[in-house]
Amino acid sequence: MPQSIHIIYMHFVFATKFRRPLIDVDSEPYLHEILRDEYGKKNCIVIEINGMPDHVHMLVKCPPTISASEIMQQVKGGSAFRCNRDQLIKSKLIWQDGYFVCSVSERDVRRVARYIRNQKQHHSKSSIDSSQEWI
Repeated sequence: MPQSIHIIYMHFVFATKFRRPLIDVDSEPYLHEILRDEYGKKNCIVIEINGMPDHVHMLVKCPPTISASEIMQQVKGGSAFRCNRDQLIKSKLIWQDGYFVCSVSERDVRRVARYIRNQKQHHSKSSIDSSQEWI
C-alpha cells in the first residue's frame, strides 16, 4: 500500500465551569459554529455536535498527528475567547478544566452521532444527573 490511511473518531464532552447553564437557545447555533471552526484549525472534522445549557457533545474525525489534549486546548481556549470577545453568551464563558474523550469505532459512528443529535430528548426523558452524564 503506497499510502497510510487513518480513520480516527473521537467523542468529546466538556462542560461549563461549575456546570452553569450558560448556553441558551439563541447562542447555541453560534457556539456550535465557533466550535466547528476551532476543530477545523486542528484539521478535525465535526461529524455531530449538540448539547445542553451546561455541556457540549461532539463526534469528531481527527488526524493521527495530534493528541486529544492539543485539540481540547485549541477548541476550549479558542471558543471561550471568541464567545467572550463577541459577547455571544450573556455571562462570561469559562469551560471546566477537564473533559471526556473516547475513541469510537467506525461501526459505532452512526449510533454515537444519533446519541449526540438526540441530547435534548435524552435529557428531557431522563432523571440522570447531568454531572454524571458523559456518554
